[in-house]
Amino acid sequence: MLFRSINAINRTMNFSIQPLIKDNLPLYKWLRLSTSKFKTTEYFIKMCIDICKSIIYIHSFNLVHGDIKPDNILIDVHTNIPYIIDFGLSGINKISEGTGGTRPFCCPETNNTSDDNDDCYFWTRNNKYYDLWSIAFIFASIIIFKNIYNNYTEYPSDYFTENKYITLNYLLRIPSKFREPFILVLSKKSDIDLINFTRILEESLYE
Repeated sequence: MLFRSINAINRTMNFSIQPLIKDNLPLYKWLRLSTSKFKTTEYFIKMCIDICKSIIYIHSFNLVHGDIKPDNILIDVHTNIPYIIDFGLSGINKISEGTGGTRPFCCPETNNTSDDNDDCYFWTRNNKYYDLWSIAFIFASIIIFKNIYNNYTEYPSDYFTENKYITLNYLLRIPSKFREPFILVLSKKSDIDLINFTRILEESLYE
């Protein structure tokens, strides 16, 4: 994916160019393939890191993706390379407005955590941290359950706290060498950002 800016009559227009991916599946469907069942935790941590680095690149332009979810991560079925799509809710960090994502992948701070399957969302300022939450939520689910669920009600009833953070008992199922950054993000808000989340995961791979 490439980002470009052009100037026209003293206005700056930002746009992205993405490759055509002919043979692909959304992440949640790809996980249901028998071959993906044999992937190790380390494999999914590396995939998580790859996605994080793509989002870090986007963030370097002070842009927020704003809707990271399994539907918006496509996996090339031949190479297993992940691609991030759908920038319809993207915006400028802490300036433009969005929903913070799609339930249940929204950070609890967005207040978009209703169990109801409706399309009513609160609008909030775009925030890079919300992208981090969504990524951590998705890959914690993969590591813990070897699956992804698209509704709050599909998760175990004790998976979430009252405020829709993740209960520690489940996060402790993540192998200890990879556990810390997920706990920092998903058990309660911390000062960790996407760059440090990625750095900790990379360092953990070589412990």
